[in-house]
Amino acid sequence: VWENNNYILAPKGATPAAGDYETFTLKFKVVDKELNVPQDTKVSVNIALKHITPVVGEPNAEGTKITTPDGMIYTLGANNTAYLGGEIAAGGDNYSYAATDVVIAPVVSDRNNNYVVTTIGDFAFSKEGSGNSNMQTLTIPNSITSIGEEALSHCQKLTTVTIPNSVTNIAYMGFCASGLTTLILPNSIKSFGTYAFSGCNNLTEITIPNSLNTIGPAFWGCEGLTTVTIRNGVVAIDDEAFKDCTGLTSITIPSSVTTIGERAFEHCHSLTSITIPNSVTTIGASAFSLSGLITIAIPDSVITMGNSVFYWCESLTAITIGSGLTSIEDNTFESCSSLTQITIPGNVTSIGSSAFITCSSLLTVTIRKGVQTIGDYAFSACGLTSLTLPNSVTSIGEEAFSGCSIASITIPSSVTTIGPCAFAFCGLTSAKFDNPSNWIRANSATATTGESVTTLSSEFTEANATVLKNTDGKYLLRKDA
Repeated sequence: VWENNNYILAPKGATPAAGDYETFTLKFKVVDKELNVPQDTKVSVNIALKHITPVVGEPNAEGTKITTPDGMIYTLGANNTAYLGGEIAAGGDNYSYAATDVVIAPVVSDRNNNYVVTTIGDFAFSKEGSGNSNMQTLTIPNSITSIGEEALSHCQKLTTVTIPNSVTNIAYMGFCASGLTTLILPNSIKSFGTYAFSGCNNLTEITIPNSLNTIGPAFWGCEGLTTVTIRNGVVAIDDEAFKDCTGLTSITIPSSVTTIGERAFEHCHSLTSITIPNSVTTIGASAFSLSGLITIAIPDSVITMGNSVFYWCESLTAITIGSGLTSIEDNTFESCSSLTQITIPGNVTSIGSSAFITCSSLLTVTIRKGVQTIGDYAFSACGLTSLTLPNSVTSIGEEAFSGCSIASITIPSSVTTIGPCAFAFCGLTSAKFDNPSNWIRANSATATTGESVTTLSSEFTEANATVLKNTDGKYLLRKDA
């Protein structure tokens, strides 16, 4: 039947309605003698018509919902496009879609007009806190360019999805808490929304394509994820990118990465080793805190490192600090209870507050000349039995070495400030100043005058060994401070 510039196959005298399935038998003669088929042979061809749309007039308005023969609901968009959508309260249009193997159509028709399906919209197969409970596989056509917020979140039976090379963006919580076991990301992906795959606990490995510039917190809390490969071209591993991926054992970071963000690998308990390439210049606060790292080398390229980067890494036994760092920030190695020794190079000028506090196995610290400031509680409650301070140190903070087992100490002449109780409870039996005549006893930590110090033994042997702030309440200060 030729109707409105379209051929429509239909039984004689009938026009099929939208969605009808009709089977036709066409009989014809084979006239090509070269075919190995006798002439006058009858050949039957069965044609199933699935998406037949009646010609009934002008296109429907934007926002009109149509249902295809397979029961999928689409919404008409602008410029002859369509999308799958929904609302958070009522749930997605296809939240209750019954099929287990779902195939999204690249084109849908309405009133004899074709609409290209470009988007899996927000909440397409989910509603707040739950997702489609039937879908197991999903095939996405290459007409789709974006996947919306929570589009497939909490679809817990969804194990397999094919994402075509046309998709450029997966939005906030796009597949959050779904049942995905395998995922292949195309090289067209430009961005991930926050928590795009968060909580996909059955996902075991992932390769990040080089089309992606920055990895945001897309895989936060993927507890089953064991292997991550990042392709060369990715520039930043952003804040919380792999936070709480407790099963992660292996990650490959390419030489294109310059930044590792805050808490990027926090709570990655199974991550025992990682190679930071010499391209990385910045490591954010708590980036590897509470991870399972055993050894770590900070390359020379790193010039900025936030606080608490290796906080509570209880398995960490060895650290190499590169030549680019000028400071070890507060709490950087706090409670690294397996750490036994460390060398702080001369390029580091300051050691922050509580930087190594409660590193109970830390017996040996080598501080190179160049270090100027040792912060409050920097080495408090460590296992140190000896200590040599270089002649570059100017300030020793409050309780900087309290609770260690240091029996003797020499304070270099460069030191101008020693905080209260800097060596408290150390059991000191021998102590001296390179230049004791520079020191006075005074009633406050900010005094400029006081009693001259002629002998030092009493300063270090008071009850409880509260050095520099004595039981009589007096401080030991530099005259010229």
